[in-house]
Amino acid sequence: MHTPLHIALLLLLSMGGLCYEVRAQDSSPGRIVRESGVSASPDLDPVAGTDRVSGAAELILKGEPSPAAINEAKKEVRQLAMIDALEKTYGAVVYRSNSTTVTNESAGSRARTFSRFNMIANTYVKGDWVRTLNETYTEEEVYYDPKGRVSKKAKRKGRTEYIVRCSISGLARELKSPPVRFEAQPLYCATNSDCITHDFHTGDQLYLRFRSPADGWLSLWLDDQEYAYCLMPYLQMPRDQASGMRVEAGKEYLLFSPDARHYPFTQPGIPIDEMVLHTGSQQVISERIFVVFSPEPYNKPLLEASRQVTNRMDSALRGFQFPRKIVSEDFQEWLSLNQAMRESFQVMVLDISIVNSKR
Repeated sequence: MHTPLHIALLLLLSMGGLCYEVRAQDSSPGRIVRESGVSASPDLDPVAGTDRVSGAAELILKGEPSPAAINEAKKEVRQLAMIDALEKTYGAVVYRSNSTTVTNESAGSRARTFSRFNMIANTYVKGDWVRTLNETYTEEEVYYDPKGRVSKKAKRKGRTEYIVRCSISGLARELKSPPVRFEAQPLYCATNSDCITHDFHTGDQLYLRFRSPADGWLSLWLDDQEYAYCLMPYLQMPRDQASGMRVEAGKEYLLFSPDARHYPFTQPGIPIDEMVLHTGSQQVISERIFVVFSPEPYNKPLLEASRQVTNRMDSALRGFQFPRKIVSEDFQEWLSLNQAMRESFQVMVLDISIVNSKR
């Protein structure tokens, strides 16, 4: 027996803080296409045990990229800017064959979002991102003539570069021991690994594959930047797993699947919540899934109770429930405090999009 649980994301999205977008005038050497940014609320309390950090990065795209390519570039350049901030403040460990080189050992000045980015290629940064305070993006087009000189206009035989830049500041903490490197992948079907995706369609079921090298406790959240919805633990979990599902080292889990082969518990009879994604009236929406894992137990935040979808909403959603939820800013505060106070408390962010069309 399982209980279907439906995520109906019908609200217009905001960024949880002050959002703005400024269209700028042409400038040299390139043409500023767009400037945008997000700032956290100015009255946010500082988090004990963290440092204020800042970094910047840019990516260069060739030609005239599509809006989808630009959005992907912004996600990547944001991660690179975070890593730049962490590496400048805490340093990095660089692995070359069998030797280890430690660089930038001195910490910067004493210095909220969402994720940790602890490795690029063979470099491990020694910091953990706790929360974003401010982030800004600049998109710029640069034209070159056939001889490689900067031009004010696009040339038929020349080339064009589209530059995406990100500057970011936030709160972070120094990592003194290596984190547990767990795996988490979103899927739209439960049959095979070909279903792994970050791009969903309305009506798709959401599954998540998880595996950890250490025993621990797991919780999953979907944040639409107005509310964070608790997807895991399930609604009817045993009392000792009400804050996090207990997972075993090395065991692969396929969560939200009603198939008996994927039943994750040793005790029988726990209902499995199924997750169905929906855009409501929006054509496309972007969401973030937060995967929270710790080898030590932790307490979940206070949540509003699950509720039924009302008859005033889409008739196709009747019979489903909204997950338990918490205001997004309060959820981020809970994440920040736990990351600052518990070194074993780890967060992975999975960005997904949902398109209002059938697969």
